[in-house]
Amino acid sequence: MNYNTLTQTQYEQRRFDLIVNVEETGQVKLDPYIDSKGNVTIGVGFNLHAASVRDKVLTKLGISNTGTDKQYYDQLVKILSKKYRTGDQNILASVRQDLNTVMSQRTAGATFAFTNTQQARDVFDQLAPSYETKVSTRVPSVPSSTGERLTLFSLAYNSAATLLPVGS
Repeated sequence: MNYNTLTQTQYEQRRFDLIVNVEETGQVKLDPYIDSKGNVTIGVGFNLHAASVRDKVLTKLGISNTGTDKQYYDQLVKILSKKYRTGDQNILASVRQDLNTVMSQRTAGATFAFTNTQQARDVFDQLAPSYETKVSTRVPSVPSSTGERLTLFSLAYNSAATLLPVGS
């Protein structure tokens, strides 16, 4: 089989662009929102209900799970761990206000939001290897840095069960 080979840089950029288009219709979400499953989400579909994702986002926002940040971290986790009704702008406004209140208690004027697309990209780049591993485990014959692998990565990112090894 002939694969559409890309440089590593091309692959990584196209991978990010693809997920931005699939998850967010082309626009990285700097502010949190409630996804279709009721989870607080930000960036490029970063489900903040999932601890591994949440911790990377909180770290990027400058909040750690240790020392003086622990109390703020715990308050944020309490908010982010809940499920919310979707499509209700009042609930979304309330969630954002609660998150921003915690952030501003820690640092005056701070909000719970990415300041730019690069912050979301940094988190994405930290999360990407776990999805690449899922692709490699399930479909080891598809080489890295190919157009075909981009499709498989998107499937893994959007529905991890799709690419679980047979019998899992």
